[in-house]
Amino acid sequence: MSLNGSSPCGSGWQNRVRTEKEYCCPRVQVRLPAAGHFFEATTLYFGQNPASSYVAASREEAELLFAVAHAGLVGEVTIPSSEKECARVAVELKTHLADAHEKFEALASERAGTDRLRDQLVKLLLS
Repeated sequence: MSLNGSSPCGSGWQNRVRTEKEYCCPRVQVRLPAAGHFFEATTLYFGQNPASSYVAASREEAELLFAVAHAGLVGEVTIPSSEKECARVAVELKTHLADAHEKFEALASERAGTDRLRDQLVKLLLS
């Protein structure tokens, strides 16, 4: 606390702490059951034999975490707490990745001679 009673972190930090969650994404394959799966619609499975699991607070949170892990992000990530914000961020992430994929394909087609090399270049740029 500063001398005038305000927080040194600023006034917005308390709201941010309550509206965001931190999660650690492991470097393993991730699976998300279908949305219609009654008991496991919010459960993410990481790895295989045996898989570890994480039960998300909502389907929207599970889909966002799946998109983050599927994009190859590893380590600590901060995600929104609300379902609505999780859905919005997931759409933004998927749109951003689709745009990047499209741009990388255009660049690869200009630089690489074969389809195989183009595919490898796009995969490398997206990783």
